[in-house]
Amino acid sequence: PPELCFDMGLVLHELATNSAKYGTLGREEGAISVKWTFLPRPDGSTVFCFDWDDPLSTYAEPTKGGGFGSKLIGALVERKWNGTVTIAQTSNFRISMEVPLDPGRVFAAR
Repeated sequence: PPELCFDMGLVLHELATNSAKYGTLGREEGAISVKWTFLPRPDGSTVFCFDWDDPLSTYAEPTKGGGFGSKLIGALVERKWNGTVTIAQTSNFRISMEVPLDPGRVFAAR
């Protein structure tokens, strides 16, 4: 949906900004891994799955109350879209998001 595309644009901008400041994209030869897919569920609904992996950025526990990026992602993905956000607690920064989509919506290549 167009609204999800807009919101994910904001999320991507925040992730890229943080990576440029603190992670892989701040290095001359830096590269991150981004993957997304739409997965059908048995009930006819679809889930948008998105993964971001910044191999040279270290994971840091969010500050009390969270920073701007945590608040933005939580407001958009979790509250607005009723999705889930998982941050892998590994040596690098990995974030996965899943957003359930309307079962009546059809996604077709154009």
